[in-house]
Amino acid sequence: MLKYQFSENLVKGMIKSRPNRFIMMVEINGKMEKCHCPSTGRIGKMDFHNIPCLLSKSNSSTRKTNYTVEAFYPESQNDLIIGINQTKANSYINFFLKNNQLQKMIEVSNVKREVFLNKSKI
Repeated sequence: MLKYQFSENLVKGMIKSRPNRFIMMVEINGKMEKCHCPSTGRIGKMDFHNIPCLLSKSNSSTRKTNYTVEAFYPESQNDLIIGINQTKANSYINFFLKNNQLQKMIEVSNVKREVFLNKSKI
């Protein structure tokens, strides 16, 4: 089974707080970093304090943060990684569709890529 690969290795960190919906304060190698949170809504009833996470490093000189929080993994849940980067959802589904792996995860009969309906995508 093929595994989804990020363009670079993800960095491990520890979420210490979420001061607003766009920012998470994350400890990375003993240093506090302000990181972009790509999921601006509530994420369940999560209390973001000392939660291990995975981050991608930004190579942009215009970004206000150096990292994006891609996923977190509560230590109480063995082998559970929860992706929170909603902007990557289409690329994940596309990968699983292209490699005939979606059926191994969920029961599906007919899945297609999104299409335009007027100015919206469905």
